[in-house]
Amino acid sequence: MQSETIQEILVIRLDEIGDFVMTTAFLRELRNNFRDARITLVVKPEVYNIAQTCPYIDLLHAYNPRGGGYFAKIKLKWRKRRFAKRFLQNKLFDLAIVPRWDAGDHGAVPLVGLCRSKRCIGYSEFVSERKAVQNRGYNLYLTDAIEDNSVGHEVEKNLNVIEFLGGNCVSDALELWLTSDDVEVAKRWLAPFQKEARPLIALGVGASRARKRWPLGSFAEVSKRLLAEKRVQFVVIGGAGDHVLGEELKGELGIDLLNLAGKLSLRQSAAVLERCTLFLGNDSGPKHIAAAMGRPVVETICHPVNGTPHSCYSPERFGAWGRGHIAVQPSTCRQPCAESCYSSETHCILDVNPENVLAAVNTVLLR
Repeated sequence: MQSETIQEILVIRLDEIGDFVMTTAFLRELRNNFRDARITLVVKPEVYNIAQTCPYIDLLHAYNPRGGGYFAKIKLKWRKRRFAKRFLQNKLFDLAIVPRWDAGDHGAVPLVGLCRSKRCIGYSEFVSERKAVQNRGYNLYLTDAIEDNSVGHEVEKNLNVIEFLGGNCVSDALELWLTSDDVEVAKRWLAPFQKEARPLIALGVGASRARKRWPLGSFAEVSKRLLAEKRVQFVVIGGAGDHVLGEELKGELGIDLLNLAGKLSLRQSAAVLERCTLFLGNDSGPKHIAAAMGRPVVETICHPVNGTPHSCYSPERFGAWGRGHIAVQPSTCRQPCAESCYSSETHCILDVNPENVLAAVNTVLLR
């Protein structure tokens, strides 16, 4: 496709924080291939803060794809149409893109079907068995459904959309964009805490689902060993729902751990993570933010080593992107799970060995 004929591009990314962070390389390379185009990006409200400073877009909208209470589906349908009428139907887009590869319940593809666009591009509903069931009929919203059922990391899948359009990708590096205020906030929080030049380890003890949460007692066990052996310091990073976990961990360790969960914006969290030696935590948004800020990651994963690579919990698809990261996984699933962990509770991740996590952290610290 001739880039000079593309004047208006719409990108819809309505999934989670980590998903957006893994899309930052895509946004940069999209801009590099369509330098004169006007790029509009739609994200969920929770992601707005970290997308707000992206230099590769011209316009940013927040849309809440979730609904609740009585008549939730009807209200959500009305809200979607109102949003599309107000923000997406007042211009004709040359391209509308949904870069998500796997199934999604965020409504990005149906939303793209409500915009006015010459071409609507996304991955086919048949790229995975789960998507064929969960997103049945979604291909009807697309003019170009990309057929690619190979296993690959989400960063690569995002960039493949640009190659599908005939573009070239120079770099797959992730990036985030901080303001001077973000940096100053991070400095103010850390200055009174970092009284000695000791390694600062960021802990991510929360996660969106219970199956992805390594037990707090295991984090405490590893942290106590590190305190005794390495004289490190800890800062807890996460959302408001993780603050209580941070306080519990502080009580377990009996030290002045800095608990910043729920106290920072996403960009401020990124500024704190940039000043850490490494990130140790669950499969979560902060993990991807740390990787984007160039910090090494040791991640505890519920997906087993012998599990299917197609799973949405597989590090082959959703692991921290870049070099120097270590994923610590259980060797096999716990019954009755098979191929991956799909329990509603903390389950397969219980078999992640603290000794292996400690060894991974020490490997990073010794580099």
